[in-house]
Amino acid sequence: MARALSIGGSLQVTPSDSTNLTQQCTQLWIGGAGSGDLALVFVDGTVCEMVGLVVGMYTFPPFVRVNDTNTDVVTMVAFYGLRT
Repeated sequence: MARALSIGGSLQVTPSDSTNLTQQCTQLWIGGAGSGDLALVFVDGTVCEMVGLVVGMYTFPPFVRVNDTNTDVVTMVAFYGLRT
């Protein structure tokens, strides 16, 4: 029997170099056309910069912010509380 996916919630993401998201998130949907760069801040403060991400859904360790610096992806939705 297949298990259902339970989505805790989602957040529209506005990149910021100082303001954290209201929830720790683990997935990020990137929309728009083409590819773009992304700078995620994980819960321990580590910044991970990724180059050339294409449209799609990505799973990451828990993150708390998308930095404005080094991010040129425009359309993003973050998801938290995902369970199977």
